[in-house]
Amino acid sequence: MRRAEEPVGTQSKRKDLVSEEPKKANRPAFSTLQQHFTPRKVGKAPTATFINPAPQTVLQSLSPEAISLQSELLQLHLLHQSSAETYKCWEISAKRKMRTKFEEVASLYQVMLESERAAQEQKNLQSLLEWSASGSSAGLVEYIQVLSEPLHELPSLVESGGRLQRLVKDFEHWSSWVQEIRSARQGPHGAKAALGTIEGLGDSWKAENAALTRKLTAFARDLDRLALPTPGSSIACIVEASKAILHGILDELQTMQKIETEVVSREKDWVEDRLRLIARDVVTQFVDTDGQSAAWRM
Repeated sequence: MRRAEEPVGTQSKRKDLVSEEPKKANRPAFSTLQQHFTPRKVGKAPTATFINPAPQTVLQSLSPEAISLQSELLQLHLLHQSSAETYKCWEISAKRKMRTKFEEVASLYQVMLESERAAQEQKNLQSLLEWSASGSSAGLVEYIQVLSEPLHELPSLVESGGRLQRLVKDFEHWSSWVQEIRSARQGPHGAKAALGTIEGLGDSWKAENAALTRKLTAFARDLDRLALPTPGSSIACIVEASKAILHGILDELQTMQKIETEVVSREKDWVEDRLRLIARDVVTQFVDTDGQSAAWRM
């Protein structure tokens, strides 16, 4: 008999629950071996994520050019970070290679010097043998004596204070004096501004020039009589250099002598022209151009 205060629907539900309870009790126990995992369902994103999206990172907001530039800067930074050690290793390696190369070149240079020295000694020996075996009446001793005389005299001639230097110094002083007189004559005052006439260097200078010329000419003549040594030998170089110096000094002495003679000759011509002008001026003071009597006769 059902209760009067409970409705009919409630009573029917209780009957269903009572009938289901035995069924649940009859189920076997759940075992972990019977577990079957299913993929977890991903829920939809909340509507707020679309309205207020999450802030993007800095890299996502940069342009491709900026990202490429940052990559290059990063590479440069890494390169610069290891540059000191790399440069030190390179410097050590370069020094080692340069030292090896220098030692190799120095060794080759020493070998070359030794070879040249041996070849030069062979040429010098060949020159002495040729002088000894020459068909000339002069022997090796006379050849060496002829060569030693200019070698002994030339240094004292060309050095400061030597005979040649004294002649050259006197000539240069005299040449400057001649130039001053000629410049004064060409000025506005003419010959009145010139102090006297130009004279030569004097007999002592000419005698010294002539004596030195004779001595050097004798040296050059003796060297020309020597047999020609082997080309490239030390003796050949000495003979050629001595001849060149002798001929150069002789040309200088002869040139100074020619200049002095020409200046004196031109000065004589100038003096004669001035004397003729003075004589003509004296004559014109007594006779006028119209043939009338001179002024002192009036």
